[in-house]
Amino acid sequence: FIMGNRSVNYWLTALSAHSSDMSVWLFMGFPGAIFLQGLPQVWIAIGLILGMWANWYFIAPPLRRLTESYDSYTLSTFFERRFNDPSGSIRLVTGIFALLFLTAYLTSGVIAMGQVIESLFLIPYEWGILITMPILIVYVFLGGFVTVAWVDCFQAIFLVTVILIVPAVAYLAIGGASAISEAAAFKGVPIALFPPGGWDATWASLIFGLSWGIGYFGQPHIITKFMGISDPKQLRKSMILGMSWQVICLSAAVFIGVIAIAYFPLGIYNHEMVFIEMVKMIFNPFTASFILCAVIAANMSTMDSQVLVAGSIFSEDILRKITKHPLGSKVLLKFARVGVVLIPVIASILAMTIFRRGFILDMVGYAWSGLGTTFGPIVFAALFMKSINKYGVLSGVLVGATVAALWPILGPYIFSFPLLPIVPGFIISFILMWGVSNLTARKVEAS
Repeated sequence: FIMGNRSVNYWLTALSAHSSDMSVWLFMGFPGAIFLQGLPQVWIAIGLILGMWANWYFIAPPLRRLTESYDSYTLSTFFERRFNDPSGSIRLVTGIFALLFLTAYLTSGVIAMGQVIESLFLIPYEWGILITMPILIVYVFLGGFVTVAWVDCFQAIFLVTVILIVPAVAYLAIGGASAISEAAAFKGVPIALFPPGGWDATWASLIFGLSWGIGYFGQPHIITKFMGISDPKQLRKSMILGMSWQVICLSAAVFIGVIAIAYFPLGIYNHEMVFIEMVKMIFNPFTASFILCAVIAANMSTMDSQVLVAGSIFSEDILRKITKHPLGSKVLLKFARVGVVLIPVIASILAMTIFRRGFILDMVGYAWSGLGTTFGPIVFAALFMKSINKYGVLSGVLVGATVAALWPILGPYIFSFPLLPIVPGFIISFILMWGVSNLTARKVEAS
């Protein structure tokens, strides 16, 4: 249920991993950022491409090999066994933080689902959530890892087709590049790679964009897909296929945002709805409804992986550790399915109350940074650094996750430009993990 018995082939691994990454953010959050702030936002895409390549090249092979060697099906279990922590503290602490940030990530998807259904069918936001979430829960509840992988694969093929068709048709509809240049000049939106404002603005744009790539090392719903491939020797083929898919999709999303500058010269009520409104205006209702199913597919392909990982963490890493008596596989499977239901319900409640009208890009950036900061340094240490011990890991996790959680409050007082919390969080977590491990090396040896 959790890992599909490590039986997934290379192309299914590639498409499932990448479609789990590219959520509705690909159609809404990212084109909306390009439309609003111009082409310098393309550095987000460049950062993501570089980060995912590094993930495939450096992280995937040893992670697949070592998780099988340590008989681990979740990252938290792998950390516990790799760093020799019989107390279970690492598993419990990393599991709790993973659930918190995964729930935040899932909430962004629920918000997007409510907005899409409301825009397409004029169904109230809350009812859109209540209609779609049970569908997601049912197929993850029944099928587990293999079902999620196959669903993600079909959705990946569908959405890459759609995201190529729409900007091509829209480009012809606006009259070409001259219309984009005129609209951008009129609105004051930069359409060059580097923003106006000199070196300070350029460095701020580069750091913000490229820092997204660091987060890949700590995304459980993505890197666990590496753990499920049947033959580790096929990972290189997976990388080529997956990276090609990602480059195509991100490039098309950039073009959507740029074209939208000319397509909506007077602006739009919500910049994250440019793709949806563009499709509704260009195509007839039947074709538009078919195309916009890709937005729902992109959302579902990320949310199902997050729900499955959250359910496995709830069962394998939290309940298994806080329960005094050992639990059998059937009992753990039942708890995993409880988590598959419980976590989406909590995310739906948050999306309908506290974060009812939150911006998708902001929510994704927060959760992405939280997961990347919590897990990224540990994944790197577990695979490549023999000197790191359990005390260093616990210190790094606690401080890194705290920095990521509080950064939206603290960041504006420290930096004058927007900076994802993953940058300070990753650096502080890694330094502290290394320092504490060296200070407690003798204590570990003595034990």
